[in-house]
Amino acid sequence: MAFATLLIFASCGKDENENESGDEITSHGTKIKRITGSTADENEERTVHVDFTWDGDKIASVLYCYDSSTFTHVFTYDGDNIIREVAEGGTYDYTYAGGRIDSVTLSEYSRQDSFIYKYSWSGNKPVELTQPEDAGYYRGGRIQTLEWQGDNLVKHSGNSGTDWSITYRYDDKKNPFPFMFTLGTMPNELMNSWSVNNITEIIRKSGDKTYHTTYEYTYNADGYPATAKARTSYGDIITLTYTYYE
Repeated sequence: MAFATLLIFASCGKDENENESGDEITSHGTKIKRITGSTADENEERTVHVDFTWDGDKIASVLYCYDSSTFTHVFTYDGDNIIREVAEGGTYDYTYAGGRIDSVTLSEYSRQDSFIYKYSWSGNKPVELTQPEDAGYYRGGRIQTLEWQGDNLVKHSGNSGTDWSITYRYDDKKNPFPFMFTLGTMPNELMNSWSVNNITEIIRKSGDKTYHTTYEYTYNADGYPATAKARTSYGDIITLTYTYYE
């Protein structure tokens, strides 16, 4: 059940960042190269790999390898602005105004339909995502609220027929991901491009249900995460290992 939240971890071949003894090689650096997650149940150990490629200071693509399969999340830029994300479930196309994201259109492959979110900003932070009344398949007029403490997103909430919220807590260490502010990179356990620090707890609420995931980190000499232990509401413990480009 935990892997509905932390991806479905499954064998996906030998880790190219392992040495001959099988030990993970975690180099120091600021550009994330790979996150490897593993857990053990009573039958087998399962793993997932997430590989990151960069174009200068920008993330160009993310390759997920899990459940004996792979999929890629690819970013297209115009200068420093992301104008398109191509992900497993659909394509995100962005428009800009004043150098900031103005709107995003998500075209979903499964529904053969699209819908729009408009961004509202306070200073340099997005604070609302609004679906216009003519938002396509999805009912328009819904608003998602984004709350901030400094440069960290601390709460994302809305209503999709039921009130829901996601609350984030953080350490005071450096996050290896750049700010991206795109819908396809909303904070999750394997990528957080919306905040400057690392997530230590995620609290998800939907109606009367609440789910927790907590993280305990070790850090490399540069102050970035080297490993993390993730513990879920279901009692699962997942080990995450971070590898960086030299």
